[in-house]
Amino acid sequence: MSRGAYAAATLHGLRGDDRARAVWLDIVDALQTPGRTLAAAHFGEFFDALLLIHRGRPHQAMELLTIPPEELNQWYSAQWRPWYAAVWAEAAVLSKHADAAGRLERARRLSSDNPVASAIVARAAVLADGSTDDRRLNAVATAFDEAGCRYQWARTLVLMGGRDRCRGEQALAAMGASAMVWPPEPG
Repeated sequence: MSRGAYAAATLHGLRGDDRARAVWLDIVDALQTPGRTLAAAHFGEFFDALLLIHRGRPHQAMELLTIPPEELNQWYSAQWRPWYAAVWAEAAVLSKHADAAGRLERARRLSSDNPVASAIVARAAVLADGSTDDRRLNAVATAFDEAGCRYQWARTLVLMGGRDRCRGEQALAAMGASAMVWPPEPG
């Protein structure tokens, strides 16, 4: 149950409502499994990093994502491995981490069975190449749209710039999300 509460907290964070986010994080704390810390599952790091990336702070996301995704191998953490790996690679690209290319390659392998996580990795790979307006980003946006992932679809449009950025910003606003910070803040 703590995973759902953390997702709700993140949703409020994406909407810019940090007060409601804090309430949900208190619920997360109350739902912890006795004998196992929340940190052992690593889904909180994923959700917090996702929010930090939305807010243009990939360097702070990198500070949270310290565990290599291959180490998420317990039954309670392995289900988060593709998501964690995707955001781990995306934060590395956006913060210009020295091992961004290596993280992308590892994340590709770890997210290959998850269409949304693998599209996040594909988008990060395009950004790593220094491109924000080529056909590959359009293909990534299409993959998100086909997977029904409107949030990541809209984020991709913002990254594409121009009229696509306006469409993405309008879509984010329509779903109640706060404005995405792009380009990200420097480290």
